[in-house]
Amino acid sequence: MEQNDLREVLVVRVPSCTVDEAETIRLATIRAVSSGVWVLPASYTWTLEQLPCLAAVTPQEPTGKPKRVKSGNVAHKQATHARLLAYRKANGLGCLEAVAKAARRKDVTADVLRRVISNADVLEDAQWAAVARALDKLDKEATDMKEQTTQGEAHG
Repeated sequence: MEQNDLREVLVVRVPSCTVDEAETIRLATIRAVSSGVWVLPASYTWTLEQLPCLAAVTPQEPTGKPKRVKSGNVAHKQATHARLLAYRKANGLGCLEAVAKAARRKDVTADVLRRVISNADVLEDAQWAAVARALDKLDKEATDMKEQTTQGEAHG
């Protein structure tokens, strides 16, 4: 095989994942590498390998956002995404830890929420519901705190 028949390919090894998760990781990797910043979990490994060029196969470029599965209430998911963005904007760095804790799910972490905000990851219906409940809880706590402060100033 001649040198021209080989192509340099980035190979990312992930401990275990579904085909859909692998596709999400592939798209996120393409976006990250093309932007010049790539952050990956310690459990992932990567190598640059010389592999045969497959002329009949045309690689598909990412189309922007990851493909979203159409299930559940899309409007509710979009509203929850907008609320998450607004919460992050209003509360600054580190606030996604509170959302993840309030979501009370092992698969909803601050890192997952960061990837969702940057459109590098998608959530399942149950995860979206947990994020919505978490935002409801945090909004109620903030409102209660504000009311207590207002009442305290009125009596003080």
